[in-house]
Amino acid sequence: MKNKNGQALVMFVILIPVLIMIMAFTVDTWVIYNRKNEVNNIIGSETQKEKIENALERNNIDNYSLVEKSSCIEINLYEESIFGKFVLKDGYQIKIEKCK
Repeated sequence: MKNKNGQALVMFVILIPVLIMIMAFTVDTWVIYNRKNEVNNIIGSETQKEKIENALERNNIDNYSLVEKSSCIEINLYEESIFGKFVLKDGYQIKIEKCK
């Protein structure tokens, strides 16, 4: 009869980093989705650049840029990664487009 304790330990050591990376990806995805919804709720149906800037500043939203494209305004947000060290990613670029 063989002792299987060593095999279980090896599998545990191999699977823990994989599980941590899956958890990190899930949390980061949730944070990005939440930030995008938050900004969409703040802006609402506004399509004027100045009013969008004022709304973002009133709600303490930082790390953004606004780009006007013909009849649309593109909002580029930068959100830092919570688990960046595990997924080798410093942050994420979030793009929201509002058209007239």
